[in-house]
Amino acid sequence: MKKPTLPQSMYIFKSAGLGGTVTPHKDNSFLHTGGTRLLGLWIPLDDAIKDNGCLWFIPGSHKEPATLFMNRNEEKTGCVFEGEKNSNFEEDDKYVIAEVKRGSLVLIDGDVVHKSYPNTSDRSRNAFTFHLYEAMVVIGELLIGINLLIKVHSLNCTDRSEQFPVQIPVHNIIVSSALLCTTRRLELTLDIFVG
Repeated sequence: MKKPTLPQSMYIFKSAGLGGTVTPHKDNSFLHTGGTRLLGLWIPLDDAIKDNGCLWFIPGSHKEPATLFMNRNEEKTGCVFEGEKNSNFEEDDKYVIAEVKRGSLVLIDGDVVHKSYPNTSDRSRNAFTFHLYEAMVVIGELLIGINLLIKVHSLNCTDRSEQFPVQIPVHNIIVSSALLCTTRRLELTLDIFVG
């Protein structure tokens, strides 16, 4: 990307036995980019497997643009969905599982249908995700490299709780749709404060 724009980042908590379902969706339904390609970068901070709610995708679904969009209501007090869901959202037999190790990088095209099931395990499945889009349309170039450094800080430092850095290397890349890529590098630091 020549001019990447970062409209959103999220720390996703999917606690053991508590993390709920994420219904099928396309990220383009929520983030409006003016027609340029939206790219989600999803990094699991724990191994993401079937039992703890890993991602599921419909291969090839990025070829059908999003037709359902979230917008603010007229009163500006909330949001409404306008349009129709794409036809393939509810076709369970079309989804493929995407189990990945912690520190992997999953690239998600803004038009690919994806979801996750509840965390029914005794292990968490936390993740950090952010989205990028090109400020100006550039065909055939998307970010694929990332160096993530996570720093965990304790707010009440005791003998048993100290500040320490944790680095999770990106060791596995999954491309969720047919992306034309060139290697780039992004340095990202995430500070997490725990009580």
